[in-house]
Amino acid sequence: MSSRSVRFTNPPNSPAQLAADPPDREATELPDLTVETVVDVPSDVADVERSAVAARAIDPDGSDSVAESSELRITYQPNRIGQRVMPPPVPVEVLDPPDAAVVAEEEARLLDAVGGNESELTPEQLADLEASITRRVAALPRLTTDGNAPSHLPVRSAPEPVPESLAMGHYRDVAVPPSERGPYPTTVFAPENRQVLWDSAYPWGCNGRVSTSRGSGSGCMVGPRHLLTCSHVVAWNADGSAGWLDFVPGYFDRPPGPFGTARAIKIYSFVKVTPPLDMNESRHDYVVVVLDWRIGDRTGWLGAKSYVDSWDGNAWWTHVGYPADFGGHRPTWQGNISFDGDNNQPDANQSIYHWGDVAVGQSGGGFWAWWDGIPYVVAVQSAHDPGKNWASGGSFIPNLINQVRATFP
Repeated sequence: MSSRSVRFTNPPNSPAQLAADPPDREATELPDLTVETVVDVPSDVADVERSAVAARAIDPDGSDSVAESSELRITYQPNRIGQRVMPPPVPVEVLDPPDAAVVAEEEARLLDAVGGNESELTPEQLADLEASITRRVAALPRLTTDGNAPSHLPVRSAPEPVPESLAMGHYRDVAVPPSERGPYPTTVFAPENRQVLWDSAYPWGCNGRVSTSRGSGSGCMVGPRHLLTCSHVVAWNADGSAGWLDFVPGYFDRPPGPFGTARAIKIYSFVKVTPPLDMNESRHDYVVVVLDWRIGDRTGWLGAKSYVDSWDGNAWWTHVGYPADFGGHRPTWQGNISFDGDNNQPDANQSIYHWGDVAVGQSGGGFWAWWDGIPYVVAVQSAHDPGKNWASGGSFIPNLINQVRATFP
């Protein structure tokens, strides 16, 4: 087991505990850090010209100032006018889930009991097989992975509000006759509780926008170069690879964001999920993406823990995502969300139901709470229907993170 993995039993800090003893602090160190961003052009020769420009800087208190900035103009001779270029396919590795050995052992035990003749299995024996697998999976170790709050960023348990100069409308608030209104998201439950997120302090800047050829989603950093997002936003290719995937932490309106941009170089999963999701896919709708540079050293990253059903009904959880009904280019956040884990599924890998406000684009965003000054993610937004939303959670998430971080530190 990785040195980053330990067993845990304690629940997170409640909102009341967090308010009474917040982990908030100011930045204590300002290192000379660089950030990166990438642009693809259809040419093997390109010139970059830098120009100094005066940009608008907006502080958390809403005050405006002028900041020096650089405009980079790329000039190139295209291979062919009108030609498009795309990043190369991303390698994929599908790992065996932690319960694979349990399932294989229990199935072999049952087949031995009937002399290897599967046709002789009775419904009672099959029911016993399922019960035995469930018991053993429930006993698998509950893991946690570490988080990191960098000293060069302030820590805020609640984000600074959006400056009034950047306030924007939400399409649900547009005053038009009911007959002319477009479709409303069916999984936003009145009253609307999402708020636009502006703050880039830790841990808010760990969350960002995921872009793929399938569209856009949300995600969060769970390691120095490790992104947690949903599986169904990935463009799974027929040859076993995946399409390009870019991540911009702290994305707000336009790239590159306050921390730069990063690109996938490998994707790990237990299950390749493609919509519409079946029951098994809804329990495994997450991937860990290895990024092309250690952008997490700039943003920090969240830890990860395993959700347990004994926490059902407690409004502990916070979610950040990029909902289409807010335009898809500004993140929103919502706190005090409660969960209801599926009692018919093991805690190790389960669908977790909730009634937080969710729209298209928030898929892949994490649900997290605070333990002793560090936020830990326990689930990933997956799917929705008119009556509820659900996330994928369980100890398989930190298990997958640990395996990937051991391979790609």
